[in-house]
Amino acid sequence: MPVWGRIVSLATAQDAKDAMATLRRLGLVDVLRETATHGKPLIGICLGVQLLMTVSHEFGRHEGLDLIPGEVVPFNAPKESGHPLKVPHVGWNRIHARGGSAAERWGGTPLDGLSDGDFMYFVHSYIVVPDDPSVTLSTTRYGDTEFCSSVRFKNIFACQFHPERSGRRGLHVYQGLRRCLEANEPSSRIV
Repeated sequence: MPVWGRIVSLATAQDAKDAMATLRRLGLVDVLRETATHGKPLIGICLGVQLLMTVSHEFGRHEGLDLIPGEVVPFNAPKESGHPLKVPHVGWNRIHARGGSAAERWGGTPLDGLSDGDFMYFVHSYIVVPDDPSVTLSTTRYGDTEFCSSVRFKNIFACQFHPERSGRRGLHVYQGLRRCLEANEPSSRIV
């Protein structure tokens, strides 16, 4: 079986309320929760990382998958040099290792081999705030606002940035996912 047949990716272009409604309608909420519970690698990209949280405050208050305890909140009027920044945050920005060097924090994860400060591509108006800061792999600063830009929790890896839009570094993230899967056979765990 190819390694990609043993991973579940959660990426969508809807808002959190509509995405969760779609997952419920298709009967996928329990499937995703069981997938995570049984140790199958689960990947979330952009809105995917937000759906993994307990609750989202996008257009009201909406239940998420609750696979990573935390919430999704809007940017709180980010500023740079006293001037307001536009939201959504769209474009290239740097990711930084949280709580140590990139080699220490990112070793054995899909970010392994990237450098602290590498650029990734972002398109979002909301940010995740995990209850446990130790699940945060990387942070990013948008003006005066620092936010969680990727997480690792058990068999889950998720990022706010778009690896598929991030050029060579984004491709490196996908290659890192493959390396993590191959290194952890037969369990196929991300960490």
